[in-house]
Amino acid sequence: RMRKAELAYMQAANRMAEKAVNIRSEARSAYDAYRSTYDIARHYRNSVVPLRTKIEAESVLTYNGMITNTFELLADTRAKISAIMLSLNAKRNFWLADVNLGTAIHGGGANSPEGGDAPAAAEAGAEGH
Repeated sequence: RMRKAELAYMQAANRMAEKAVNIRSEARSAYDAYRSTYDIARHYRNSVVPLRTKIEAESVLTYNGMITNTFELLADTRAKISAIMLSLNAKRNFWLADVNLGTAIHGGGANSPEGGDAPAAAEAGAEGH
């Protein structure tokens, strides 16, 4: 009887240790995703979009001075719009990673029964837009 209780205790302790390792691993990977998406979004915000805006403004000036043609102006404007769209997508990915990090830190992760599918559902819902 004592041996059986000791065995049950050790199994529970091992399950708890395994769960702790898994939770730390999930939090680490969520933080890595959070940090990388933050760096990407910040790069778009601080570098890419302002540069594309400046290029487009200069393109408008050269177009107004009749140095470039309409198609070059349209190409530069299209590139600016593309950079803005990529910036918005990077910001969206950052906020999804932020939600995943908060979920990993405060509980309710992907393996929990409380339903850690909210970010996945939000991501699936945004696919159609």
